Amino acid sequence: MPRTLNDNNRRAPAARNRSPFIHGSETAGAIPSLANKYIFGDLTGKIFSLTEAPANTWTRADLLTTNLTISSLGQDNSGEMYVVDYGGGNVLKLVSQ
Repeated sequence: MPRTLNDNNRRAPAARNRSPFIHGSETAGAIPSLANKYIFGDLTGKIFSLTEAPANTWTRADLLTTNLTISSLGQDNSGEMYVVDYGGGNVLKLVSQ
């Protein structure tokens, strides 16, 4: 099961931003550059990653800015990441460029 920000009573202060963030998941590595990172988004269409290193220290990075209204992110059994676009009614797979 993917880890969440609340595992072991840990919280990632780097995830805090001005708009509500949408829950994501820690990637298993279908996209190698995202392996072992927590991927999440916000309602403005931005997608971020969190990396924990060293333990209990989180670093946020901007991954992608879209025109989507992101309502959810998820991962399938193969480690592929998906974004749900509430505004467009689509489920989109994240792919590397």
